[in-house]
Amino acid sequence: MTKNNNNSEIQANEQSNVAKVAVFKTNMEAGVNEKGDPTPAKTLVSFGSVSEYTKENGEIEKPNARRVMSEIANINNFLKSVDAEKIPLTIATNDKQTYMTADVYQQSGVSKDGMPYRFNKMAIEIQPEIRNEQGELVQNSQKIYATKGQAGVKGYSFDKNNDLALLEKFNNLIKDGVYLNLKAQNNSTLEKYPQLMNALNQVPDKGGAQFEVAFVKQQGAVLTENIKILTSDGKEQGAAKLIQEAAKPKKGKSKETER
Repeated sequence: MTKNNNNSEIQANEQSNVAKVAVFKTNMEAGVNEKGDPTPAKTLVSFGSVSEYTKENGEIEKPNARRVMSEIANINNFLKSVDAEKIPLTIATNDKQTYMTADVYQQSGVSKDGMPYRFNKMAIEIQPEIRNEQGELVQNSQKIYATKGQAGVKGYSFDKNNDLALLEKFNNLIKDGVYLNLKAQNNSTLEKYPQLMNALNQVPDKGGAQFEVAFVKQQGAVLTENIKILTSDGKEQGAAKLIQEAAKPKKGKSKETER
């Protein structure tokens, strides 16, 4: 499920050190496909889109790499707050013809000088590896990498050793906008992350909720109790009754199948 909203669904308030992340979901019950094979129960989770919008000064802001990386980083903060940051994201182009994958992780070790180091990294797979019917590698995956805080700059920026042709390819792919979704979909996989499931249980089916993530020293990203129910286009409904209804446990369970 994807939701398009010209205003960014993910907002960061640097002064209060709080980020607001909109989460949309669609439940899919277990069943059978056209071939008669069983299909598992799924939960499709989207974080909205990065698309063109008009600023207060009338200037039009186009989708760009800086915005996409910023959105991915904020979504990762939400996933950290529910102990699910190991789940990758998919980046779907506006025409739904290309699907990329994004991972945010830490790279640490010891330098040759014996000094410890730790970097916050982002890997974006533009194209997965290609293998033939015999399982032999035909083409390596195409990936680009970014690092947080390079040259004293806040946020993520691309590493200098990236293939320039791949950077150009990525920028061309995102220029008309992208949707950001959770890669994991099977309930049997999502249920391995109970804190994430608790958060998703507060999101109405075929609707959304805006979560607030606070950044606390020595704790990191923490999910607050401030939740707003959203309509399908990202606008706030704001009724306390809806929040209470969304938080109620669902009756019954669908058949689960391992991913």
